[in-house]
Amino acid sequence: MVREYNEFRLCREMGLTPRELEEIDGETVQRWLIYLSAEAIARERLAERARRKGGE
Repeated sequence: MVREYNEFRLCREMGLTPRELEEIDGETVQRWLIYLSAEAIARERLAERARRKGGE
């Protein structure tokens, strides 16, 4: 289930079709997943800071 979600997420974020994603080597796919995860964490931290700052 996690694999399917990651594939869906990569296709959506990178503008790829599932077939195009299959043609990309696994190491590149892993790097992209790490990048997208780091980006999501950074967005969440910024949102949390904004919420705290707004509540003061």
